[in-house]
Amino acid sequence: MRWHQFVLLFVPFVSFLGGYWFVALLVKSESFETPNVIGMSLSEAVMQLSAKQLNVRILAERDEAMTPGIVLDQVPRSGQKIKTHQPVFVLISRQHQKIGAPALCGLSRKVAENRAQVLKIRLKVREIDHAAPAQTVVAQIPAAGSELGVPPHMILYVSLGMSSGWHVMPSLIEQPIRIAERWLAQQGVRTVCDEEVSNHEGVVVAQQPLPGSLIESGKPMTAYLTVG
Repeated sequence: MRWHQFVLLFVPFVSFLGGYWFVALLVKSESFETPNVIGMSLSEAVMQLSAKQLNVRILAERDEAMTPGIVLDQVPRSGQKIKTHQPVFVLISRQHQKIGAPALCGLSRKVAENRAQVLKIRLKVREIDHAAPAQTVVAQIPAAGSELGVPPHMILYVSLGMSSGWHVMPSLIEQPIRIAERWLAQQGVRTVCDEEVSNHEGVVVAQQPLPGSLIESGKPMTAYLTVG
């Protein structure tokens, strides 16, 4: 028998013995409770599970407003039986990518919803009477450019195409206080500043209601402005 024929016969035999030995080792090894690694960093989880001769596998990552690389969930669960050399799958946190609210006012409802879907923003749509064409976005919360939370979500106000006395609160930030007061007065809104403003000087640095909110003309209302 030539040497290469011997090798061809010998290698499968050795592979079979190795596989049989490994399976036998798994079967014979005693089971124990899976350690709890939820809340640990990935490196801490690897150290603790490796000490038990368990393998760590990252199952998925999820955006969270917390330190990246933290174990959020695990399979098997803590306390479930497991054997050495078996895998523990973990879900870890991923650094949230901060995004600003897109400008959706003036768009059709369909276009706004498509844009939000692309950006993975959850929408809550409310239909109201408004003079704007039907199914047009007339207001949004938060205002365009504002940082969105986790998960990102927005509220859209969509016109039903009926005339009404609703108006969208504009952003008065960085506007001179005299101009802001004049516009609010035209809408029948009373203005209250956080401090006495002499000679109507200064600019608006904060406001309530927030930009994008809906206000109804003729209805008693007060706007609170912070002047800097």
